[in-house]
Amino acid sequence: MNSFSSSEMPATPTNGANSCKVSPAAPSFVADSCEEDTCEGCSAPAKAQLPPHWFRKHYPTVPTTMEMLSIDAAPAREVWMVSTDFQTRGHGQRGTKWESDCGDNLMFTFVFRPRGVRASEQFYLSEIACLAVAQTLDDYVEGVSVKWPNDVYVGEQKICGMLLNHQLRGAMVESTMVGIGINVNQPRFVSDAPNPISLQQLLGHRIDTEEVLESFVRHFETLYALWLAGDKTRIAMLYQQRLFRREGVHPYEDTERFLATFEQVAPSGLLTLRDNAGALRTFDFKAVKFLLDSSHEERSESRLFSLRPLEL
Repeated sequence: MNSFSSSEMPATPTNGANSCKVSPAAPSFVADSCEEDTCEGCSAPAKAQLPPHWFRKHYPTVPTTMEMLSIDAAPAREVWMVSTDFQTRGHGQRGTKWESDCGDNLMFTFVFRPRGVRASEQFYLSEIACLAVAQTLDDYVEGVSVKWPNDVYVGEQKICGMLLNHQLRGAMVESTMVGIGINVNQPRFVSDAPNPISLQQLLGHRIDTEEVLESFVRHFETLYALWLAGDKTRIAMLYQQRLFRREGVHPYEDTERFLATFEQVAPSGLLTLRDNAGALRTFDFKAVKFLLDSSHEERSESRLFSLRPLEL
C-alpha cells in the first residue's frame, strides 16, 4: 500500500470526485491510488460538508474501504475517512458477500482516536455508531431499530451493516476503525441474503448519498459529545430504547430453539434474554441466532473485539 506524504496531498480541498480536506499532519493516510478497475460512470463529486477535523478521500472503486485506511492513521482529535462507489471484495462477517450495485449505496470507513475509552467500555463506541445511523435514517423512514449488536433494521429488514475494529494500548482503546454500508439506492437485491432493504425500495425514489453521509457525521459528532461529557448512561439508554425486538416474545437459537423476551444489554455488550421458562440466558457476540419472522434465519454479522483487520 502506498501512502500519502504531505507533498503529495493538495493543500486545499477540491471539488472533484476524489475531493478531500487535507490534514496538516498527513502521516500514512490512504493508498495514493487504487489498481482496481473502475466501474464506469458511477462516481459523483464527494460534496458532503464535513466538520473541519474530518478528512475524507473518495475512490470510484476499491477492494474494500477498510483496506484503504490504516487503523492508526488519524492523529489525535482528527477523523480520517475513505468512501467509495463500489467495493470489488466487499463482505460482512465470515466471508458473506456484501451486495451493492455500483454507485447506489453509501460505503465508507473512518478511523479516529477515541478519548478516555477503556477496553472494557469499547461497546459504547458501537452504540454511538449504531445510533448515528439510526438517527440519520429517521429523517427518511419510520420503524428504524438496532439489531444487537450493531446492525440497523427497518421493520424486519436489514438496511445497514457495520464492522468495528479496535486497537488497544494496555487497558485503553487507542484507535478505532468503523466500516459502514448503508443500502440507499439499491433497486433490488439478488443474493441469498434473507432480508435486505434499501431507502429507495421503501420510498420509491433515489436519495442523495452525500446528504446521508453528511447527516450521519452530524449525528455521530453529537452522540460522541455525550461520551466526552461523561454521559455514558444516556448513550446506553438511547441504544437500548432502539433495540430490535425490545418488546414481545420472539424465537432465537443457540444449541436449541427457544422463545424469549429481551432483558438487557450489559455495558460490555453481552445480551441477556429471558426464555419462556423464566431462565436468563446471556450471550456473547455471534453466540445466538435471531430467527426472523419471515422464517429466514440470520446470525448477526457484527464483531467488535478482534484486533485483526475487518472488512466490509
